[in-house]
Amino acid sequence: MPGTTIALSEAEARAISAAVDQQLIERANAQKIPDPIVRDILPKTDLVFTNEVWEEILAGANAYNQVVTALDLKSKKLIAFMGVKNRAAAPVTTAVKFTLGSGDAKVKDIWEIEAAEDPVMGNKALYVQNPVIYNSTDIFSIYFYARAAATDNLILLGRVCESRGETIVGGGT
Repeated sequence: MPGTTIALSEAEARAISAAVDQQLIERANAQKIPDPIVRDILPKTDLVFTNEVWEEILAGANAYNQVVTALDLKSKKLIAFMGVKNRAAAPVTTAVKFTLGSGDAKVKDIWEIEAAEDPVMGNKALYVQNPVIYNSTDIFSIYFYARAAATDNLILLGRVCESRGETIVGGGT
């Protein structure tokens, strides 16, 4: 069931991330991704942003702006989105729409994210009850609904699962 919740503790956020990691590893094994490893999403590496910075130019006010366009995972990785956090002083993104394919005809989920804005306490991370997961054979797009034309700094919280050595080899043992 779709829905959002604000994780109030670091332990809750870690538990959500661990559950997402487990789902990604299980799916990667089923999709024959060899030696899967899970890491954070990188905006340029994984979503084809201009830089490895969470910064989006949203030109359309009171409209959905496409920030990821027909991204093809090419059977190499899986991506899961589990929440958002906005670092902007005055956030303009009010919703995030995840779609399948090159357009917005097939909508996987839409998150209303204004609840995470708090001008007094600072912007909070907002997590979803069920992550949006794209399989290795998927092509997808992401749209941000902007209340005004501006540059925003919305971080898509999530994880990438790919073969060890594709981007990282991993720390640990």
